Amino acid sequence: MNILVTGSTGFIGKRLVELLLLQNYNVRVLLRETSNIDKIDKRVKIFQGNLFDDSFLKSSMKDIDIVFHLAALRGETGLTWKAYEKSNILLTEKLLEASRNVKRFIFCSTVGVMGFGTGLSEKSPLNPEGYYHISKSEAEKLCLNYENCIIVRPSIVYGPGDNGFLYKLINLIKKKRFIIVGNGKNKIHMVHIDNLCKGFINTALNGNLREIYIIADSKALTVSEMSQVISKKLGVNIPSVTVPGIIALPLAFLFQKCFSIVFPGKEPFISVPKVNILSLNQDFDTSKVLSIGYNPDIEPEKGIGGMTDLC
Repeated sequence: MNILVTGSTGFIGKRLVELLLLQNYNVRVLLRETSNIDKIDKRVKIFQGNLFDDSFLKSSMKDIDIVFHLAALRGETGLTWKAYEKSNILLTEKLLEASRNVKRFIFCSTVGVMGFGTGLSEKSPLNPEGYYHISKSEAEKLCLNYENCIIVRPSIVYGPGDNGFLYKLINLIKKKRFIIVGNGKNKIHMVHIDNLCKGFINTALNGNLREIYIIADSKALTVSEMSQVISKKLGVNIPSVTVPGIIALPLAFLFQKCFSIVFPGKEPFISVPKVNILSLNQDFDTSKVLSIGYNPDIEPEKGIGGMTDLC
């Protein structure tokens, strides 16, 4: 089976390509002209060029059975809506058009399109905030117009090579700078990189076309549970003092505004989105993806504990 992957140089894409090669798939990657190809496995076939060139995209899809579209612009501070629209919506539309004859097109979205809540499912209404999540929700709407498309919504991803939410949380706890916001009972439902990539492959093979699947770990942990796993592994005590969310949010808003003025284009280490993640519930009903054979065998306590050795 011939598989094409976009975003193969990113955190998720790299691991997905590794697992596909381990399962003896023929892997092709689609890269921008400026991408560094030095570390790409020699077994991978590389198509490098202008991703907005219709003829180039069409040629890259020849004999392909499955497309995993993971490439996206995300998290960068100070970028305009136009930048997100081009990378996350217009490029997705170009790829969808070029892939009309491909059997299955797997689009990587995000649970962030639903916002925060408890027991969120594929039927939950869209409630995106910020350019990244809004652009992903608009791209999802495009995907549902194509007969060969399946949408995957990963939760917060962590694992070896991660420098995102969990990496930063571990380092805050290690440096004794972490304070729980709220009561610590809100749930965060993450997904280990290996669980996610195996879920991607399973969904591509067994998922129903024009459907949406949320992929997350077997369960959510509260902020207190997560921090306890990390602090125990590190041998560090977490301060018993907490900051009420009603105080943390306005302070984060003010800090974020001031930081953007003093350091334009840089990511503030305290912000409203970060306070929201640490104080609001975001857990998911994964019964739909479980019903097609998804098996998240890395438990969150094991996955999170393992990350402390890498940070």
